[in-house]
Amino acid sequence: MASPPFGDDLAAAGVTYRRLAARVIELAFRDLQAPACAAGDRESARTFLAGSPILLHWCQVAALDPRRVIAHARAIGLQRP
Repeated sequence: MASPPFGDDLAAAGVTYRRLAARVIELAFRDLQAPACAAGDRESARTFLAGSPILLHWCQVAALDPRRVIAHARAIGLQRP
């Protein structure tokens, strides 16, 4: 069993989690905008970026303001075509 991170390891883990969270949000934006993306994936991204509880969680982990993320999603086409 691995021990929990401490000191520098804990700081590195924090950076890793922030990067992961930012990547999750980035991929949702890509899915929202990609014409070749499956319709189900676009709908999932649309629901996520509209302010889902999990978006709020990932924004907190990534240290992003969810209001700005949601506003950006709306600006680039959150609404259904």
